[in-house]
Amino acid sequence: ASTAVVTDRKGSYAFIEGCYNVTDSIYLGTRYSFADFEDGDVYASLNGANGNSQTRVSIGAGFRLTNNTHLKFEYIFSDEKVMQGMDEPENNQAGFLFTTKF
Repeated sequence: ASTAVVTDRKGSYAFIEGCYNVTDSIYLGTRYSFADFEDGDVYASLNGANGNSQTRVSIGAGFRLTNNTHLKFEYIFSDEKVMQGMDEPENNQAGFLFTTKF
């Protein structure tokens, strides 16, 4: 496998996401995405991991305090295909976001 700098990142990327309003104030969301290089020997940094494909599943919940102020929580499950002999990193993430618009 090549460890040279990647200049050609031809490949596939796709995602699908959905949102469900539980109430006027509470919503749930999920997203599935993947990125995959066409050349199985091309490795590049994907979210901090040196790999050639990545699959992510995100789940989250949000609360609308007002029309312009939201609280969100998200957890991301991340899976990378890394070079042979390397350990797959633990790239799962949790996030909390407070956002407001003036």
